[in-house]
Amino acid sequence: PPVIWPAEEKAWQQLIEHLVKKRARNFILNGIWQMGLFPKNKELNLWAGPFCNTSNSLTIHTLKQLGFAGAIVTPELDKDGFLTLPEHSTLPLGIVLKGLWPLCISRTFSDELKTREPFISPKQETAWAIIYNNNYYHFPNWEINLSEHKNTLSRAGYSLFIYIHEPVPPKIKLKKRPGLWNWEHKLL
Repeated sequence: PPVIWPAEEKAWQQLIEHLVKKRARNFILNGIWQMGLFPKNKELNLWAGPFCNTSNSLTIHTLKQLGFAGAIVTPELDKDGFLTLPEHSTLPLGIVLKGLWPLCISRTFSDELKTREPFISPKQETAWAIIYNNNYYHFPNWEINLSEHKNTLSRAGYSLFIYIHEPVPPKIKLKKRPGLWNWEHKLL
């Protein structure tokens, strides 16, 4: 998970040790510090996940120095950012191609709201929250969807494509939107 609280750290370390003993080798870490939970002397394939917010070649180079085998870039980049990053990367890159991406993750949640129930923002946008591992994930009612650009992204150098499968609560209706996020925008 992107957030592991101090009280949960030991349990996660024990789970990782168990998985490594059972010969698990491929892991996606969603916090760079999580590298410290893994044994140093094992041949593991550790990737920096999308919550590490990797968005430039300097960060990728640092991840390589830390021992990461690859990185999944932040979904917040624009088209130019996505397409130019692989040519400057010292690691293999992945991308979230499709799925529900959280607006935020929080350890608190309003007492006036219920998880798995829709709530409406002041701009009349629908969202909902769900709790995983003591963290509240707040989702919009539409997906990121860069599927139509998969071939372009592959030609640019991406080798791992992530599809997020988040169950949608029964009272939530997903909007029909292109899901391009910042693809067509120019970021500063």
